[in-house]
Amino acid sequence: MLSIRLHKVGKKNQPYYRLVVCEKKTSAQGKYLELLGSYNPRSKEIKLEKERILHWLKNGAQPSATVNNMLIKQGMVKGAKQKVWYNHEKDEAKKAEEAIKVAATAILQAPAEVKPEV
Repeated sequence: MLSIRLHKVGKKNQPYYRLVVCEKKTSAQGKYLELLGSYNPRSKEIKLEKERILHWLKNGAQPSATVNNMLIKQGMVKGAKQKVWYNHEKDEAKKAEEAIKVAATAILQAPAEVKPEV
């Protein structure tokens, strides 16, 4: 399956990305089929080859969440933006809190054992 995603180039602390089409299973820094544009987050400069991006989208290439949001912002694709970042720590804290609530309700609902005095 083909994917349209960002390919990082540039130096340390100076990010620069290329928008490329590649196989979904290739590494982030691996080979790509075609260069579709570039993105410089420092200067907010975005260069896109709109005709080629639309060609690949029509042929079944799936954009990554970040690329999808970028294309929506540029007006090339219509739809809702996707959530890009997921907070795993918050999710783990929520699961732990739910486990504590379940344990507390189990303790409160358990019948109390009464031993008769002899």
